[in-house]
This record gives sequence, C-alpha cells and structure tokens, in this order.
Amino acid sequence: MALESFKKALEVRIENFGLMHADVAKTYNKIGKVLYLQGNHAQALDYYLKAFAIFENNVGIEHAYTAKTYENIGEVYCGQGNYNQAMDNFQKALVIFEKVLPKEHSAIIHVKELIKKINTSDC
Repeated sequence: MALESFKKALEVRIENFGLMHADVAKTYNKIGKVLYLQGNHAQALDYYLKAFAIFENNVGIEHAYTAKTYENIGEVYCGQGNYNQAMDNFQKALVIFEKVLPKEHSAIIHVKELIKKINTSDC
C-alpha cells in the first residue's frame, strides 16, 4: 500500500516539478526505504542512488538531504553484508551531518549507532 502511494506521488511530482527536483529525490528516498524494509535491497539501492544524484545536483554534497541518502545507501550495504561500503557511506553521512547539524542532533547519534553496529557485525 505505501509503495503504491509513494510511486503515485512520484509520478505527480515528476509531472509537476521535473525529474531533477528535490521533492522527487525525497520521494525516491521514501520508495527506497519501503523497498529496503521489504528486503528488496537491490531496488532500494537503485532508488537511493537516483535520490543522491538529484540532491548532489540541487543542494550539493554538504547538505542534510545528501547525508541522509548516504546513510540510506549504507543501510542497504550493511543489510547485504557489504560492511566496507556501508562504513564508507555512514562515515560520509556523519561528516556532513556534523558540519550542518547541531552536535546532539538525532541524525548524528543515529549514524554513530550504525557505525558501532558495523564494528560489532550487528547490521
């Protein structure tokens, strides 16, 4: 149900804003999250990479949206057992979050927890 709703929202946003709009990227991230939670890691990664390309182009690399997408990509790699790529993405997310968010922000705390999980092989 959620997946169909997000895909319909994606169609509307692409029609209204075009392919390279940040709202389209946000919707790609939401679809990716649903697919990830359903265990469809390959498709989730495809959607996250689409979101990343749009955010990188629109808001730049040092933005919370881009960092969140790095985090999402890291979660996919972690779920696939690809801990090196997961760690790389989590670290990129953390660096950006620490630049753009207050020190005690929940996003920073969450990424640090994800990094700890990798270090204990508990993804």
